[in-house]
Amino acid sequence: MRIFPSIALLSFVLFWTFAWPVHATGQATKDDAAEPALHASVTVGGQYVTLGDLFENAGPNAGVNVAYAPAPGQRVILDANWLFNVARRYGLDWRPLNLKTQTIVERDSYVIYGEEIEEELVRALRDQGLTGETEVVFSNRSLRLHVAANQPSTIGIQALTFDRRTGRFVATVAAPADDPSAQRIRVTGRAYNLVSVPVLNKRLRVGDVIGKHDVEMVRVRDQKVKNDTILDPREMIGLAARRSLRPGVPLTPSQMREPLLVSRGSVVTMELSAPYMQLTAQAKALQEGGMGDFIRVENPQSNIVVDAEIIGPNRVRVEQTGKVALR
Repeated sequence: MRIFPSIALLSFVLFWTFAWPVHATGQATKDDAAEPALHASVTVGGQYVTLGDLFENAGPNAGVNVAYAPAPGQRVILDANWLFNVARRYGLDWRPLNLKTQTIVERDSYVIYGEEIEEELVRALRDQGLTGETEVVFSNRSLRLHVAANQPSTIGIQALTFDRRTGRFVATVAAPADDPSAQRIRVTGRAYNLVSVPVLNKRLRVGDVIGKHDVEMVRVRDQKVKNDTILDPREMIGLAARRSLRPGVPLTPSQMREPLLVSRGSVVTMELSAPYMQLTAQAKALQEGGMGDFIRVENPQSNIVVDAEIIGPNRVRVEQTGKVALR
C-alpha cells in the first residue's frame, strides 16, 4: 500500500492545470443541500477518481475527476490535507476531524493467474514447433496480472523467444491483449516435454509382488525417463521388488524380479527326468530364487550339490548331464 502525498501532488498538477472545472459552484449551504460526508474507503472501476467517489452529497460537481485511480489491483491513501483542499476547491462544506482522517481508494480488478498465462503461452510455443504434452515452469512462481474490471480478460503473448534444445523461453505477457494500455510483465521459464509412465502408488518392501492395483499412470518430465525405464505397466505387474521401492518414481527392470518361489535353506522337491522314468527326491536349497532362476541345491543323503532350475514353489528340476545322486 502506498501513502498518497506524492500521488496527491501529481494529481494537483495535472488536474488543477488541465482539468479545472469551469462550472464549479460556490459553497453549498446547510439550507439547500445535505452536508457532504467522506467515504472511508471506495473502489473505482475507471482510471479516474471523482469528487462523488470521495464524498457523499458532493453536489453538482460530483462527477468531476479529481485524481487518477491507482493501477488495477492497487490502492492509495488520500490524506486529510489533500481531501480538505479538494473539498475547498469544489465548494464543499467539509473539514477533516483530525490529521488522521483519510480515504482508501482501490481500483476494481480481476486477477489473471499463472495457470491462465501458461495456457496462452503453450499455444504460442506450439506455433514455434513445440509438440506433445508440455509442462511450463515460470521463474516467477507467484506470477499474476491485475486487469481493470471494465477491460476484457484476454491475454497476449508478445516477443516470444524459445530455445527448442533447452526448452527455455522469454516472453512479454500483456492483458488485455492488443491493448496499448495493457498491463505487461516479462516472463521467463522452461518448457518440459512430458511422458506417461507407470509408477507405484504405494511403497513396496523387498519381495512384495506388484499387483495391478499397485500401479498408476503419471506424466513425468522426459529428462527423468531413462533408456530402460518401464513404459508399459504390463511389464511390471506380477514381479517382485528386489529392494524397497518408493511410490511415484519411474522404475527399471533391474529393480524387479520374478516372485521368490524358493527361499535359501528351504526343503525343495528335486525332479530328474530320464528316458522312460521320472525321479524325485528331497533337497536343500542353498540359494533363493524365482521362476526360471538356476540355484544350487544339495542332496542331504549324498551331500552332492547340483544346479537346478526353479519350476514352481519349492520345486526344482535338474538337467541330466551325467550321474546325479538322488539318494
